[in-house]
Amino acid sequence: MHCLFPPVRVLDLLEIAAAGNHNLLFIGPPGTGKRMLARRLPGLLPRLSDAEALATAAVNSIAGQSVAAANWRVRPFRAPHHTASAAALVGGGPGLRPGEVSRAHNGVLFLDELPEFGRHVLETLSEQFKLRMRQGAGQPVRPSEFGRVRKHIARIRTVLTEKRSGEAS
Repeated sequence: MHCLFPPVRVLDLLEIAAAGNHNLLFIGPPGTGKRMLARRLPGLLPRLSDAEALATAAVNSIAGQSVAAANWRVRPFRAPHHTASAAALVGGGPGLRPGEVSRAHNGVLFLDELPEFGRHVLETLSEQFKLRMRQGAGQPVRPSEFGRVRKHIARIRTVLTEKRSGEAS
């Protein structure tokens, strides 16, 4: 079979995504290395600036996590399980703890098995992205600078549409 595009190493694609602050969508069967590649992404991103490190440390502090000096400039990597509740993902619940979205601030949020997340969880996540887009509306905004928002919303809407059509069948 003839390929129209020159062969590209996966690492090259990760570097391009990291350099341009682009989102990535890994598709493939289990065991093909999607999580391994995603775990390497923070190492390809530039180290946190002082301001970013301080903001990330503040979120971790609110979450009750200590900040080790060795990790001061390391970008966070968060990979919640698909059984995580909406509160675990976007925050809230007793004590108003930050969720995985906030904990991924300035880093990488890896949503493995995205279609397996509950419909309510995906809708809540979509609402959080919309809230982020309406910052100036006088509503509280949680830090969630881990990628471009519109693409996330489009992907979540696609998954929700697939779930709805599957439930209707």
